[in-house]
Amino acid sequence: MKNGVMNTRKVFGKSFFTVVLVMLAFGMTVIGNLDAQNNNLIGTWVLSDNSVQRIFDNVFFESYGYPSPGRMMGIKGTYVTRGNLLILTPSHIHGSFFGLEQRWYSQPELIEIFRGSNFMEFIRFLFSTTTVTYMVRGNTLTTTAGNDPPQIWYRK
Repeated sequence: MKNGVMNTRKVFGKSFFTVVLVMLAFGMTVIGNLDAQNNNLIGTWVLSDNSVQRIFDNVFFESYGYPSPGRMMGIKGTYVTRGNLLILTPSHIHGSFFGLEQRWYSQPELIEIFRGSNFMEFIRFLFSTTTVTYMVRGNTLTTTAGNDPPQIWYRK
């Protein structure tokens, strides 16, 4: 203590302040994006062929699909909208897709599990941010990624 003032660096350490700054930046980003969300997206949507279900809840999303018999693909993360753009950023993949324990895994966890395997590039791909154009009309959501054909989703 110097002149009656405690040296907070000695008490909390440098990493404490780093964590606080990161939390503040994340909180400001989420709160700043709340106004940018399209409330028409909130709810559960099913792809027209019934192969994928996606749930939008404010800034969070979850997607479930069945890429092969007996395998469930689950991805969850955050999303923002900017005009007619929908930006999805995955944070977790469900372990059932890889035959792992039935829980959500972050990218660092999956990288550690599959280090040195052929899955590394695929894992990085699964966690990459995706931007699509979108339009909501009533109970129909249309998404288009690049030059791919549009995907039609129906509100469940």
